[in-house]
Amino acid sequence: MTASPSDLTARREEDLRAISAAGVPHLHVSGRQVPPGYRAWLNKALPEAGIAVVPSHSHFPHLTHPAELAALISRLPGAR
Repeated sequence: MTASPSDLTARREEDLRAISAAGVPHLHVSGRQVPPGYRAWLNKALPEAGIAVVPSHSHFPHLTHPAELAALISRLPGAR
């Protein structure tokens, strides 16, 4: 990785603005409680974003907890 932390942050904020502008629901899924600083940053960048915790020791909840993740996704606005 060659980008600075501030460049990476700026890119993610740009991504989140695009998600908001497109009206796409966003759900941050974490295996543990989200640190307050990250929660505040995400809330500022994309206030309509949701945060869910699926207790896990993995970065791959779609593999370790597929039913829980599918249930969360099915409750997003516009899900069928």
